[in-house]
Amino acid sequence: MDTNIVAPRKLTESESTKLRSLLKSKLTLPSSNSEAERTQAEEDAADLLDYAFAMIANGKNVGYVEEELKSMEMEVCDASSAKMLGRTLAKFLGELDNGGGGGGGSTNNGGNNNAAPANRNEEKGGGGGNALSMSGALGSSRTGRGPRNNSPRRDFDGRGGGGRGGR
Repeated sequence: MDTNIVAPRKLTESESTKLRSLLKSKLTLPSSNSEAERTQAEEDAADLLDYAFAMIANGKNVGYVEEELKSMEMEVCDASSAKMLGRTLAKFLGELDNGGGGGGGSTNNGGNNNAAPANRNEEKGGGGGNALSMSGALGSSRTGRGPRNNSPRRDFDGRGGGGRGGR
C-alpha cells in the first residue's frame, strides 16, 4: 500500500458519499442491545470520518491519516480498523489519481492497485500541537484572499494616527 498518496483533487459530492460509506464499513460498530451505545458509536464514527475527510481535504497523505486515527484510540477505530481504513483510502485515492471514479469495496489485495502515484504534497514539518491543528484542520491557509479592509482608502495628512499617543 502506498501510504504517501494524497487526494489528487477535491472530491465530488458523490465520491465523498461513496468514500464515506466504504470507510464506515471498516469501522467497528457495536452490535449491542443498548440503544445508547449504538447511538454513541454512530456519533463517534461520524466524528472520526469528518476528521479523516478534513485531513484528506488538507492534503495529508494516507499514512498520516492512518496514524492519526490509530492514535485516537477510539472503540470504533482500533489499530486494525485504522489499517483497513488506510488501505481502503489508498485504493480509492489511487483509482482517482489514475483517472478512475474511486475505489471499490474490497481490499483483499491489501489496497495495492499496482500503481504508485506520486505524492503531490510533501508532508509539512512536524511539531507540537493537538491533533486538529497538526492535521491542518485548524489554521488553514488564508493566502489569496485579498485585503482585509475593503473600505475606501482615506488619505491622511501625514501627522501619524491610530496610536495611543495622546498629544
